Amino acid sequence: MLVLTRTLAARVIGLAAVAVLAFASLSTAGFLVVLLATFVPTLIHVYIFTGFFILYGALKERSRTGYLSWCVFLLCPVACLLIDPRMYTPSAYAALSYFRMLAPVNLNLLGISPPHTSAEAANVGLQLLSHRGLAWMRFIAFAYTYHYFNWFSKTSIIRWHEVGTRRIVAMAVLWAASVGIYIYDFSLGAKVLFCLSLMHVYLEFPLNHVSILGTFREVRSMFQTPALATAGKNAVAVQKR
Repeated sequence: MLVLTRTLAARVIGLAAVAVLAFASLSTAGFLVVLLATFVPTLIHVYIFTGFFILYGALKERSRTGYLSWCVFLLCPVACLLIDPRMYTPSAYAALSYFRMLAPVNLNLLGISPPHTSAEAANVGLQLLSHRGLAWMRFIAFAYTYHYFNWFSKTSIIRWHEVGTRRIVAMAVLWAASVGIYIYDFSLGAKVLFCLSLMHVYLEFPLNHVSILGTFREVRSMFQTPALATAGKNAVAVQKR
């Protein structure tokens, strides 16, 4: 709605309609619950959307190193899933952090229901520590790590180095306030920061929309004649004006 509409009234009405449809869907479809609550804020956000962002940049610049980077981005998960990770023993801290924070994502990927008894918990633990379970978790870890570092590699696009003084001060204040909430009440801090992190996932949808459409547009232009490609770019420039 933010991308397709211009006026405040249209956006408010449109987003209200989206909210109504979302709640109606979530109350009746378990698949949508898993998709929107588990995969969109996690793997879809950090891997699929990041992949489109990388590919769009490479296509836009016609960069060979960009294409190579995207191919490596696709091959790394294959290596994560094929190489047996059980030859390495994780530390107790890594294992505990895994079970507390990201095990639910892995459970959904493996199609395993959450345990309700100690016997079920033991069986789930064995499946999570199996070759398949550890391979999926390795892929999740790669997707998150690459997603974070990818933003630092795009400073010329995002222009972090050109952020004004006011914004830097505002970000510093927000960061200090976040740390202060954690010091006051760790549970409250986790809830507040989780809310902000979830908001940023959905507020990035306009950027994802631009990256996905731009990718298909650049791919199409590669197969057009130079005259048609130039005309298409000129038409897009006129629409932006």
